[in-house]
Amino acid sequence: MNTLTFKLNEPHIIKLSDTTADADGSNWIYYLQDGSSMSIPRPAAVKLNALFPEVGEELSIGRYRTKDDQPAEWVVSLTPRSEQARARKELAEQEAAAQRKMMGTARSNGAPSAFPAPTLKPTGTSGPAPLQMPKIAAKRDRQELPPRVPYGIALAHITGTVTALLREKGEQWNDQAKQDLVSTAFISAAKSGVIAFDFEAGEARP
Repeated sequence: MNTLTFKLNEPHIIKLSDTTADADGSNWIYYLQDGSSMSIPRPAAVKLNALFPEVGEELSIGRYRTKDDQPAEWVVSLTPRSEQARARKELAEQEAAAQRKMMGTARSNGAPSAFPAPTLKPTGTSGPAPLQMPKIAAKRDRQELPPRVPYGIALAHITGTVTALLREKGEQWNDQAKQDLVSTAFISAAKSGVIAFDFEAGEARP
């Protein structure tokens, strides 16, 4: 089995075949979908686990050093492809949760439900027919959802902010390190619920 070799400032794009790892002294061994493996120290494993990666999800991992007199640092992040997939999944979950909450509120207030209970129709044979849910268009309560920001606008704003801060502090990060920091900002924004990325609309919708 091939084992990844990590060179300074050269990240690897990986996909885990198993989210658990084997202990090997002070290192942890992870197995990848391409049949290879990687051995990383505990600090890198902690950063990887903090992302709660799923099997087959793309990750970027590498060791970075911006100045010769500084120690190398492990950077682990989701790739843009994985961020987009997570953002879409979280948006769908938020919409489903808002619909369930709307249904529960209507029922607790004694108001007619927008989703009537299914009825059982006699079949004349051995018993009632299977449940059939009526086809009724769901109404979304927009106030339950966070404001949506088009992906392009969010990307431009976060990238510009990161670049400006690094320039202001006199930091000279390479392109991959900047991308990893932007990726982390995307994940935090999506998980906090402050914004949700709208990949379908060209303009922001309230």
